[in-house]
Amino acid sequence: MSGADWQVGDLAMCIRSGKWIDVIARDASSGPAPGSIHVVDEIGQAGGTDFLGFPEWPEDFFGADAFRKIEPLSDLERLRAETDFHVSKNLARRRARQVAL
Repeated sequence: MSGADWQVGDLAMCIRSGKWIDVIARDASSGPAPGSIHVVDEIGQAGGTDFLGFPEWPEDFFGADAFRKIEPLSDLERLRAETDFHVSKNLARRRARQVAL
């Protein structure tokens, strides 16, 4: 188990580096790049391990432990982040004007 309560529609960020290996064919396989974010469209389990499926690789599943679940921001968190961004942006503009004077 990966520890996250995965559901279809969740966002998953790949935290694994290195090559993906197809465990059935035992050869190199394509898969998510480190830092890439994908929408989970299937969930499976085998031997106590969670596996995630993504639309970009419709025939493949990937170990859930290779991904971090991206939690959506609440409305309050989003508002705070947007406010912080705008305050920082305005401060930077003011500082630039002061330096120019």
